[in-house]
Amino acid sequence: NPPYEVLDSKESIDSEERISQLRKIDTFKPAFEGKLNYFKLFLAKFLNHLNTDGVATFIVQNSLIGDKTCTKIRKLIVDDNNLIRLISFPERDNVSKRVFKSAKMSVCIVQISKKKSNDDKFGLEVWKDKNKIEGFSTELDKRILKLNDHYRIPITNKKGLNIYFKILNDPKVMKFKDIADTFQGEINMTNHKRFFSEKKNDKYHGILLKGANIQRYFVTNKMTQGKEEFLNVDSFLKNNTSSRSSAFKFERIAMQGITGDEKYRIKSCLVKKNNFLAHSTNFILKKNNEFTNPELIVLLNSKLLNWFFRIFTTNSNVNSYEIDILPIKKFSEKKKIKIEKIFKDLNKENYFEFTDILDDLIFDTFELNKNEVEFINSHF
Repeated sequence: NPPYEVLDSKESIDSEERISQLRKIDTFKPAFEGKLNYFKLFLAKFLNHLNTDGVATFIVQNSLIGDKTCTKIRKLIVDDNNLIRLISFPERDNVSKRVFKSAKMSVCIVQISKKKSNDDKFGLEVWKDKNKIEGFSTELDKRILKLNDHYRIPITNKKGLNIYFKILNDPKVMKFKDIADTFQGEINMTNHKRFFSEKKNDKYHGILLKGANIQRYFVTNKMTQGKEEFLNVDSFLKNNTSSRSSAFKFERIAMQGITGDEKYRIKSCLVKKNNFLAHSTNFILKKNNEFTNPELIVLLNSKLLNWFFRIFTTNSNVNSYEIDILPIKKFSEKKKIKIEKIFKDLNKENYFEFTDILDDLIFDTFELNKNEVEFINSHF
């Protein structure tokens, strides 16, 4: 957090040299994953020096819970040490509720012992405010973390865990990455700025869609933030020849790449050919024809998958790896026909009339009972 210390060129070189040295030390290897962060270096070092019967408690950023770049650190805590307790405070925007008034960051408190235990349980608490007025506490089995790709900790209570296990144990459930690839939008709003204009003409005629244009089930021209811009298609394509740059040739599913603390973190819709997407969006291209684009959009926009996404995510980004590991399941022929029929009549004025019907199709496909459906609905 500010104020930032400005390094001169010599200090910057020294810093890079020091980081290069740290990379070679085994103790710090769990910290080098994704963006380097001091808290990961500190955890790796501290746990290495903790006494065999020692216990340590840290306050760190909430990304320790579910961020992919913390996978190695989580494995260090769970596999090589003994996770005793974890308390999460996801709130970061409300000054009166977040843990540190001066730091706009969600945090968690983690208690770790060096001494291994035969008990695989650890305490989990999640609170919406620093005074612990609203939230829950439960107990989790550490072996649960090994069931997902990145040792992520599901932030949900026992009812939610039962639904999570039900989904995991369903042999018909696949991962999103099995049937589609997820990419960031091909237009970088900084690096490609020279190809934009706010005025549409013969030269700047390419339709450029940003995150704010992408809504649940439809594209909007009325953006709540940012401005409408057009792309010099010929010049952009001449200077950018990657396969991602030619994705505009296909009909594709687009999603917002950044969403705040909203009920629906995944917002997707169909984008027609010859539309370009900014890097504030993600887009999806199918690998096969097991699902239609409308079916995937219904899944992504559903309450169930949004709930599943929210119990793991710890920041405002909708990362491609988070989409890749979402659970999906094939629809029956009857449901396929119903989805196809609804999509023919769907538009931005009437989509909300069909969302409950579409959600019920998802609940039924995943075989959720009445109580489980009520639990998911209670989050929306």
